[in-house]
Amino acid sequence: MVSNSFQFTFPAQTNANYTVQYATNLSAPVAWQTLKTLFFSPGGVITIQDPSWTNAARFYRVQAQ
Repeated sequence: MVSNSFQFTFPAQTNANYTVQYATNLSAPVAWQTLKTLFFSPGGVITIQDPSWTNAARFYRVQAQ
């Protein structure tokens, strides 16, 4: 938690495209929604902040191409 939002980091590869998605329920069918898309990552550590975070359950996944 950072300033009323949820923040997390992950290691990234240079020039990869990343899509960060979230869902509020993992029961089938899961409805993933895009939180952020990053094109041509510079590499290093990427920090993602979810300003819509609440006390409700929220699940995240990171897809890379």
